[in-house]
Amino acid sequence: MPLPLFQGSKEGDGLVPVNFFIHRGISFIILLFGISLVAFGLMSLVPGDTPEMILASTGVEAPPEAVEALRQQLQLHEPAYIQYGRWLTRVVQLDLGISYRTGLPVVYELSHRLAATVELTLASLGFAILFAGPLGILTALYPRTWLDFFGRMAVLAGSSIPNFWLGLILAYLFSVRLQWLPIASAGRLEGLILPAATLGFGMAAAYTRLLRGSMLDALSQGFIRVARAKGLKERWLLGRHALRYALLPVLTWFGISIGHLLGGSVVVETIFSWPGLGRFAVESIQGRDYPVIQGYVLFSALVVVTINLAVDCLYSYLDPRIRLGGGLKE
Repeated sequence: MPLPLFQGSKEGDGLVPVNFFIHRGISFIILLFGISLVAFGLMSLVPGDTPEMILASTGVEAPPEAVEALRQQLQLHEPAYIQYGRWLTRVVQLDLGISYRTGLPVVYELSHRLAATVELTLASLGFAILFAGPLGILTALYPRTWLDFFGRMAVLAGSSIPNFWLGLILAYLFSVRLQWLPIASAGRLEGLILPAATLGFGMAAAYTRLLRGSMLDALSQGFIRVARAKGLKERWLLGRHALRYALLPVLTWFGISIGHLLGGSVVVETIFSWPGLGRFAVESIQGRDYPVIQGYVLFSALVVVTINLAVDCLYSYLDPRIRLGGGLKE
């Protein structure tokens, strides 16, 4: 029976102590502060003059007076530490500034495209789980068979093929040659298949490899042999004990893979013209839209850190021996 998440804080009770959330909350704030420094500092390292680049993107050569006026309007004439302090104050108030290209608030621009990225991310996760779950378990239950060989080849292919190359191949094969699926069709189920498969294939390979290794390790544990000796049914043994033990490293990789999903979505959304955050970030980089770039970096960091915190909390359910404040119970 799963243990309550927020009960107890006694040393060694295997539950989530209150100080775990305090320490993680402090680390959460420090990490986001460091990321904000990096996001703001990197923008100052980009070569070229921002007002000149913004005005040049209009296709009309602007006089020096217009460049200087735009510099004053964007407050880029002030020292970097003052710009950062003003920007960070607005960020704390959920004000990420105004997009240079569209003239709209960055929060609105990101939230307007968030649904498309979430849709693509969930579809990619679903593809990865549906592919990796059965294959990882079956290859562990039947090692050194043709199924195990097929699983290893699939893992090797998924780990080796870059997202951009796989996306181009799938688009050419299924859209250009066979004409089964559209290349760009946001809002329709058939338009989601190719980008989700492209983004989820590499993740499915990693999940399959981890799940297979963890299941093999779980099946060799002493508590599994004892359960079999007591006559426990194989289905119950695998689902209740072995799989629960094997999911720990998979869950760890799940938190890490969210960052890979957000990074991979930049490439996949660009290839398939998917109207999500990744494609918008690429367009903003090309247009030197610094407020959007900074907002995208902060939002991605917030998502990754929050999900990793949630993953740490779930450890107490998958393995009650784990005390999140200090390792395993004796």
